[in-house]
Amino acid sequence: MLLFVATFAMYCTHAPESKEKAVATTDTVARQAHFVGKQTCISCHQDIYNSFQHTGKGKAFHRPSRNNVIEVFDNQAVFDKYKNLRYVAFWRDTNMLMAEFRLATNGKDTTHYREQKVDFVIGSGNQARSYLYQTPDNYFYEMPLTWYSHKKIWDLSPGYQNGNNTRFDRSIAQECMNCHNSDFTFVPESVNKFTAVGTGIGCEKCHGAGSEHVAFRQKSDNKLAKGHADHTIVNPARLSVQLQLDVCRQCHLEGTIVPKKGKKMTDFRAGEPLNKYWDVLIPVSNEKEQYGFASHAERLQQSQCFIQSAGKLNCTSCHNPHNPLSDNSLVSYNAQCKSCHSSSSEAHLPLCGRVAKTTDHNNCVGCHLAKSGTTDIPHVRSTDHFIRVLDKDKKTKKAKAPSLKGQVIFKNFSDTTISPRTLAIAYMDYYELTEANPLYLKKIAGFIDSLEPQQQLRYYSLSKKALPQNYLQIQPQNLSDGLEAVYLAELRQRSGLSALPYFDKAFELLPDNLNLLFSAASAYTEAGNHAKAIALYDQILKRKPYHADALTNKGFLLMTLGQNEQALKLTEQAMVADPNYTLAYENRINILLQVGELAKAKMYLEDLIKQNPKNQDYKDLRKKIVENM
Repeated sequence: MLLFVATFAMYCTHAPESKEKAVATTDTVARQAHFVGKQTCISCHQDIYNSFQHTGKGKAFHRPSRNNVIEVFDNQAVFDKYKNLRYVAFWRDTNMLMAEFRLATNGKDTTHYREQKVDFVIGSGNQARSYLYQTPDNYFYEMPLTWYSHKKIWDLSPGYQNGNNTRFDRSIAQECMNCHNSDFTFVPESVNKFTAVGTGIGCEKCHGAGSEHVAFRQKSDNKLAKGHADHTIVNPARLSVQLQLDVCRQCHLEGTIVPKKGKKMTDFRAGEPLNKYWDVLIPVSNEKEQYGFASHAERLQQSQCFIQSAGKLNCTSCHNPHNPLSDNSLVSYNAQCKSCHSSSSEAHLPLCGRVAKTTDHNNCVGCHLAKSGTTDIPHVRSTDHFIRVLDKDKKTKKAKAPSLKGQVIFKNFSDTTISPRTLAIAYMDYYELTEANPLYLKKIAGFIDSLEPQQQLRYYSLSKKALPQNYLQIQPQNLSDGLEAVYLAELRQRSGLSALPYFDKAFELLPDNLNLLFSAASAYTEAGNHAKAIALYDQILKRKPYHADALTNKGFLLMTLGQNEQALKLTEQAMVADPNYTLAYENRINILLQVGELAKAKMYLEDLIKQNPKNQDYKDLRKKIVENM
């Protein structure tokens, strides 16, 4: 997963009470107002704006710049032993780039090289920085290297380790962008296309849409009487405790997010209940020492300080969202602990008995909040916000994800219950993204009736079940949901039924979804309509030039049409796009055989045999080539 940029609170005192009753102001602020962008706030809030730009949130997304370098560019390559690929980041003039290359067995000659310009930095750099590139048609992808600030090293990006290196092909979805950026425009159902992006988290992420507030303040006759709140903007300090937490939990509660029926993730606005729009489900685990990087809210909610104070912990009591962390932050944290844990406090809670026995008498945080690695991000040191008595003599376990194969049970951390629909979607998400264990699909078999048609079709697709009769009768012209059309097309194709009209309808409804485009092109290839398939592959390559599958498949079709020179060019481009794509290497050999270049075909075939010494088909082909040379 991608990086999050702030931390949660850890104390038991009440939030400062407003003189007015806590209100959500949802009708005016959250729903009627529209977003104006953080630049609009500067004219009245210049100092706060300037300070906020130095916080983790303010630095969460930006263009690379030589004036903002925290990394060490020493040309030391990171090696992925599983893919046999090396990576290095560097600057060329004003551009930051990332190169991928492979060395021959002699360790000197380069047999593969690809470089990609870095278009955006994601992550504050407090813990790490990752990097994105943008295709000519505004599709966003993560890149394989991340800078880990604590250790001051380059390494593979989070989730890329242990053979899972997706190289330059990990899509940046709306969920990723939503917690690192504001003021972006996402193309619905495109997966990863954004026609506009901002730079970091903006004011309205926590204060709600600002148009009503700006209009009110710009009218000279609209002056607030002293002591009266401005209800045209969300001030989290005046919200109820749960609504305050929801402002933070929109990003600092890591889990499987399931939007409510008819809602989207981005429908939530500060000042409203989070559970009105989505549920956040987290696998239950007995591993108390293990936690994810953005699990601040989950961990805090397990703390007795949080529970015993009836949830009146307040994130902003320890973390000023407008100011960056400073060298004296620890002093302020400990002062907050003692606002409850001292004989002079209103709560009269006891102070830790170890204080007098320790050399660092005042460091509550050092004893009661562990700092260690996380289960999802390597090389980071994150504060665990589960406040408790720690055994300092016991070595902290190395964080690793608990083994729950087929056993995951979810808990809802944004609501008190889990509906059958929410649970079913969560298990399908977990099946697709984390563990493809058929036990999860069996768990939800009884919940199918609670799902809307799109999710029902998704279930039939994942479980490889036959389409029920009521779906077989749906005609493409009657479809209005693009994903329903996609699932129907793929399920019908799998069953040997007419599918092309459904792919056409899906493409009409979702013209920017590259995954759909590829499925449709493959279907037309299978149906023998090569001209239509090539046209669809061309659309893909216009939007994402390094699409290895589209390059390979179009090259194959051109080979069948006798256009061998162009076919070879596309196939070699596919090998640059993915140097481990065996099909592209096989197609290159086939094209060379078509044009009679037997010696060159045999040379490349020998390389494949070295990599796959047990492949008898390769050996049989080599024998035939030798016989005809």
